[in-house]
Amino acid sequence: MDCLKELEYYCRGIKPAGAILLTGEWGCGKTYFIEHELKDALRYTHILLRISLFGIATTEELHATVKKKWIEAFIQEKGVSEKSLEIGEKAANALKDVSTKVGNLLSDTVKNFGSILSVDIMNCISIRNKIADKVVILIFDDLERTGLSESERFGCINEYCENQNFPTIVIANEEKVKENDTDSFYKEMKEKLIQRTIHFEGNYKRVVANIIKGNNWRCKNYSEFLSMNEATIASIFSGTAPTGGSLNITDSSWQKLNRNREEQREDEKRRISLQQRRPHNIRSLKCGLQDFERIYELLVEKDMPDKERWLYSYLTYTFAYRAGLIMEKTEYGDLFSTDNMAILYPGYYNSRYMINGMIQWIRSGKWSDQDMNMELDDVIERDSASKPQDQVRTNRIIDLEDDIVMQGFPDVIQYAYAGKLSLDEYILLIENICMARKYEIKIPEVDWNQVQSAVKNKISGLIETGDRQPHIRRRICEEQRAYFMPEEWEIYQSIQRIFEENQFIFSRNQRQYIKLMKENSAQAFAYAENHRFGVFDSMMAEATAEAFKRETNADKVYFPGYFEGIWKSYQSMPDIKLEETLEGLCDLKKRLENIYDEYKKAEKQIAAMHTNSFLEIIEKLIQGE
Repeated sequence: MDCLKELEYYCRGIKPAGAILLTGEWGCGKTYFIEHELKDALRYTHILLRISLFGIATTEELHATVKKKWIEAFIQEKGVSEKSLEIGEKAANALKDVSTKVGNLLSDTVKNFGSILSVDIMNCISIRNKIADKVVILIFDDLERTGLSESERFGCINEYCENQNFPTIVIANEEKVKENDTDSFYKEMKEKLIQRTIHFEGNYKRVVANIIKGNNWRCKNYSEFLSMNEATIASIFSGTAPTGGSLNITDSSWQKLNRNREEQREDEKRRISLQQRRPHNIRSLKCGLQDFERIYELLVEKDMPDKERWLYSYLTYTFAYRAGLIMEKTEYGDLFSTDNMAILYPGYYNSRYMINGMIQWIRSGKWSDQDMNMELDDVIERDSASKPQDQVRTNRIIDLEDDIVMQGFPDVIQYAYAGKLSLDEYILLIENICMARKYEIKIPEVDWNQVQSAVKNKISGLIETGDRQPHIRRRICEEQRAYFMPEEWEIYQSIQRIFEENQFIFSRNQRQYIKLMKENSAQAFAYAENHRFGVFDSMMAEATAEAFKRETNADKVYFPGYFEGIWKSYQSMPDIKLEETLEGLCDLKKRLENIYDEYKKAEKQIAAMHTNSFLEIIEKLIQGE
């Protein structure tokens, strides 16, 4: 159906028998189509007045809005100067409030003429379905978003359409209206009011072309890049295959493992439901294209190939997420939520061209240059992998060929036992084994005790020697726990826990405290005042005792007070390991007692006195005073 021709035919009719309902999903371009294409087609013979019902709460407000729009159009059609038009528009706005203000300006005597004041000035203005020789078309938009009751909104529209003979177009998402039609009122009113329903089918090629040409892109190369891919972007947006056929698949690998007909029927229902809700939201398209420019610049900087495939995956994920279709639970929770993408956008979405940083930017608006760069570097490493074991180590199992999996998986398991995987790769291994179980992919048995031991040693080594906190970019949601074996989940939790408990941060702060204490105790105390610690252990005790012993008596005077200021509230510190901290304080006490004995033997009475003062403070800390 040609929407433009249908609406033109209705608008050029002599007397409407009812209103036209133009329906379509939210954001698909219905309003844009009316305001541009239809208005342009009828510009010499008709005047289109669009009234948004969004936020209108009373019939009086609706009628006043219609009159205001009509007066503005009248002034614009009749006016001859820009100044007159400006004054006329202000007058139209003022008319709406005149009747309520005029009473305040008159004396009490005049106010007694209630019959005069009860007449709203807006009611004195008559509007007609013509201005000069042009027919006035009333367009009521956002039918489902008004505060008016169903009877009020349909009653008002019917007044203009049937009683005042205005050609009338109602714009709505009919599916949303039906959702709230609990008593079938909408169905009854539609039969009485609506002459014909037109399902909006936008010209997606034109929409995409206008957005690409009409936007001021920061990067000229990006504009050219979009123009080169304009046809494919339009296909994605319209929900058609590159060949022009339908994207609605009837058979795919996502359903090949169904074990009975009931499961097949349920999967078929879900597939059809998803495909029916495939979005065509113009705002999502604009946001996706604008946001991807930032990613495009990174891809260019890193000289990454297949930039268009990154664009297709990003756009499709944006469309689906903004439409609320990504987070729907599949059999295995969010772990396999990209199954929905395979149904919605087969051939366009590919998880190999989406990284966690891009997903987080779409979902939460959080952009991290560091994470994006690190993840793209990982992709470069992944794509450069030639050996089967390296491909299995860095890729999702379902993205690989079967022979690569069979050749590479045994070696990756041995890497896992030997602690040769990164923390991210351990998480990917756990996910891959879970996916292998779901898709019945044959892989070697895994000794989880060996993996757990290797992960524990890996974490300990990173905490003890790492100068910088490693990043993990893979996450498994708590809701997915049921789909993992207990030992798999325990290992994942052990990796996740060290980040939740800030162990790397605490370890870094500990090392810096010890380093500074060996060089300059004043700097160490200044650093400790502004950083968090998870423990005061024996290594910190040793560095503190040696620093105290090294100080002159003049500095020893202040040393105990500085230390007390840092640690006096250690018992209430979040994440503090109390037992180990108590052991560390006891260790410091023993070291100070040895220093005290040395000073006494050497008859260094002043130094011994300062040491004794420090010991008294340590004892108070140990006792929790």
